[in-house]
Amino acid sequence: MELLPGDLLSASPPVPIDYAFLAHVLYHLPDDDWPQIILRLLEFQSSAGQLVVILKGGNSGCNLMLEQFGAERFDLMRQITKHTDRFSGFELHVEQLKATIETHTYEETEKLARFMMCDRELDEYSNPPDETTFVKYVTTELWDATQQCGGWDYDITVCTIRRAPTSFTQTCRPKLGNYNKQR
Repeated sequence: MELLPGDLLSASPPVPIDYAFLAHVLYHLPDDDWPQIILRLLEFQSSAGQLVVILKGGNSGCNLMLEQFGAERFDLMRQITKHTDRFSGFELHVEQLKATIETHTYEETEKLARFMMCDRELDEYSNPPDETTFVKYVTTELWDATQQCGGWDYDITVCTIRRAPTSFTQTCRPKLGNYNKQR
């Protein structure tokens, strides 16, 4: 394995990529940049290569919390479908997998919720919570005091992207006519 200098928009691998894996990275970049970043990674894909992008699904506990405070949900498929013309030479296969986040202390639950709130910039929240509102949300939506546990079930979006086969496929077959005559 080799580390490449640069970032997702400037690094250039020295050889075509057979398999690229982009898991839970896009949250930390502006949503409108996602198609450009994905297309940039696809530029380096080998003819048989594939790119797998993984993000939390639209109805995750994190997305519901972001939305509660006025920020937009993360939605990979919305970003791709807004730019379908840019993905016309590719096949997309999307799966929604089930996942669960479990926490065992209130402190752990709150810490995780604070981390997830950082997935959006402060100016992206039309109704940013004050400390009391945030703690109340975590206490009522993400933590069960009677069971002394927290967490939520959610979907994970797994999008596999590969080059679409061309409509003209050249096949190579030996000429059996000469072979059969020689027998």
